[in-house]
Amino acid sequence: MTHPQNHRRVPKRPVTVLLIIATILGCLDERPPAPSHTDLPNGDEILVIVIAASWCHGIEEPGFREALASLQRELPREAERQGLEVDFVGVALDWNTDDGVRLLRTLARFDEMVVGRNWVNMAMIEYVWREQKGSPAVPQIVLVRRHVTSGLSVITVGPDQLLGRFLGAKEIETWSKQSSHF
Repeated sequence: MTHPQNHRRVPKRPVTVLLIIATILGCLDERPPAPSHTDLPNGDEILVIVIAASWCHGIEEPGFREALASLQRELPREAERQGLEVDFVGVALDWNTDDGVRLLRTLARFDEMVVGRNWVNMAMIEYVWREQKGSPAVPQIVLVRRHVTSGLSVITVGPDQLLGRFLGAKEIETWSKQSSHF
């Protein structure tokens, strides 16, 4: 193998070793990248908050992961048709943050992750215990709509409007198959 600029030979073995290491570390993931936003939100947005834990057997039920993949394909299209932005937030209840991040990476591509502190992490307090009172069940998806105004030096976030709460793998799978989600 030669370098096109100076015709020097590039050893094949180190390149192969680097590719193998990158693959093992997950640097060359075959899944499409997470939806990325380069601008701050400005307008109505939908948050799809996926709550899970590595010790939860529901995440291994047939159809659950496929339902999440379907939602990640369909919800952005549906939101765009309605002039909305959609963001996926992964919440892992694992005490160990490394375990939580590892779990969420196996479930879906998230725009944001909240991991650690079990039932009292920031997302659980906000979307289960405090304002959006719900059931402490996993897996769970909480669907929220809110208005965000991004200015030059101030960002204003309106109150969250709870659109839905889906408990357990079967309910999430059933919801994912609906023609309209918002």
